[in-house]
Amino acid sequence: MSDAPKPGIYQNVPFSEYLGWDAISNSSLSAAKRSMLHYYEQQPVEETPAMRLGTLCHAGKFEPLTIAQRFVVMPAFEEQVRKPNGELYDSPKLSKAYKELVEEFKATNKDKTVVFQSQYDAMLGMVRALAEHDRASKYLAVRQGTQVEVAIVWRDPETGLLCKGRMDAVQHDIGMVGDLKTAADVVGFEKTIFQRGYHRQAAFYLDGWATLTGCDLDYSITAVESSRPFGVRAAPLGEEAIEAGRDEYSDLLIKIAESRETKIWPGYSSPDEWRLPAWAVKSDDDVELIIGGEKVRL
Repeated sequence: MSDAPKPGIYQNVPFSEYLGWDAISNSSLSAAKRSMLHYYEQQPVEETPAMRLGTLCHAGKFEPLTIAQRFVVMPAFEEQVRKPNGELYDSPKLSKAYKELVEEFKATNKDKTVVFQSQYDAMLGMVRALAEHDRASKYLAVRQGTQVEVAIVWRDPETGLLCKGRMDAVQHDIGMVGDLKTAADVVGFEKTIFQRGYHRQAAFYLDGWATLTGCDLDYSITAVESSRPFGVRAAPLGEEAIEAGRDEYSDLLIKIAESRETKIWPGYSSPDEWRLPAWAVKSDDDVELIIGGEKVRL
């Protein structure tokens, strides 16, 4: 980790540099939600193919001119490698020749993120779907007066802890932050918002922005599917959800501040005794029916 810059608003900061800033992020709050021990022992998250596609989609939407500088498509080496007798391999990607070509390509392009053609094609499809969606095109528009990929650093007024965030698009003309998420399936995305703490992220970022500028913004989330037909759902985040996120991040910051003060980082709490979930325990009032050959408890 490196020292974070002084509180302020920063643009054109490489994501890798932002990740290295020593300040509390929404991701670290996710670790803190599990326990203070998880927060204290958190390790850098290893990038998954889904995360890499999400990063590529963000670049395609907000900074398309940087794609050639930041990404490179892996050639189809599996169509080139041959056995010594000239025949194709049954599983070319498992062959030594294929692996050598891949490693050579990565070494040649070590300053870029390597993606597959399928990921690049998916990015084009997602960006096109976002542009054709009325709400998404409004919330995520890159136009005059819009700041994209904005890094902010602030001190939480209550705890004094140094915090950081990275906002996808700040639409000053409509007073809204546009947040882009990618997912395999956006049906029931309300559940995803809660599970992944996107409501907490919204409150965290909005309060950080208000601390720095004195201005209040609204917050929208746009979710796009990562495969055809690249379905899109977009809406402002409701005040009730933002308030719930605000309560959550405030409680977590207080716990982090206390643990830093005491140097004690507690893990999970234990129950007095292990019990089954209420739904798994039969009561005298339960009624069992046979539906489709299976017992269903009512």
